[in-house]
Amino acid sequence: MDGFEQVAKLSDFQSTKAIEARSQGVKLALFLVDSRIFIVENNCPHQHFEVLHQGLIEGKTVTCPMHGRTFDLETGQCQNGAGKLKLFEVKMLGEEVWIKKPEDTPRLALFDK
Repeated sequence: MDGFEQVAKLSDFQSTKAIEARSQGVKLALFLVDSRIFIVENNCPHQHFEVLHQGLIEGKTVTCPMHGRTFDLETGQCQNGAGKLKLFEVKMLGEEVWIKKPEDTPRLALFDK
């Protein structure tokens, strides 16, 4: 797929745990929620800790384990403070998870609304 690269397979996911991946030097957190894959930059905009993959997943939200900021995985928007996660376009090819390459994805300011 042009402009995309494979970052995982469905078999890489465990029930309620996110996984880490990397694309072109960008650290990613991948979430499988209700048979849907969400990929965000693994960087909490609050204080820039790369631990979102360790966060508590509830429905379509993830809560950063460092300071409790909760983010909507569909929009990236923080639900209890300022900031927004960087989201990536995802495509599935059979069991393979593909991401739109970070170089082809516009960077968002940390506090875009």
